[in-house]
Amino acid sequence: VNATANFSEENRLGSGGCGVVYKGILENKKEIAIKKLARKNLKELEREVSLVAELQHENLVKFLGHCFQDDKMFLVYEYLSSKSLSNYFKGSGDYQKLDWAKWLNIIKGVARGLTYLHLDSGKDIVHRDLKPSNVLLDSNFGAKIADFDLARGYNRERSHESTRNTAGTYSRVLCGREILHQIGRV
Repeated sequence: VNATANFSEENRLGSGGCGVVYKGILENKKEIAIKKLARKNLKELEREVSLVAELQHENLVKFLGHCFQDDKMFLVYEYLSSKSLSNYFKGSGDYQKLDWAKWLNIIKGVARGLTYLHLDSGKDIVHRDLKPSNVLLDSNFGAKIADFDLARGYNRERSHESTRNTAGTYSRVLCGREILHQIGRV
């Protein structure tokens, strides 16, 4: 509560299906991001926390801690000052800030993060909701994958996985030329 000035609107970074994210500043001046969760199954939340607490990679947002007290639930992450990748698509105010070298660096960072999740983490994880708003950028425009509430492990030995429930954000898939058009490089 103190770090976010009582969850003031001025410190609000964004919101999603699971809650609202606020910027917080600790007494030692360290900046953090606090996800104030709304209506989440405690068992499902504990599974998510146990999953992300063990993931350590330069291209994944760092999980710093959590607080479950009474009916209030919070997740604490590192704060990334350059916001999400969605802020840099054509038509946004920040879209001119990224040259091709920065875009390529972001693409490589996302690929390294996914390789870690899928192959190198030892947990064989599928994110299931990768989209521009879930790719956060640090002050040097390094990409970090965020928002693991839909992530699931999979069995690498099986030839395929089936699911009964749809997960993730419904949207039209962008391919090659459409992506370049969105970022204004065509």
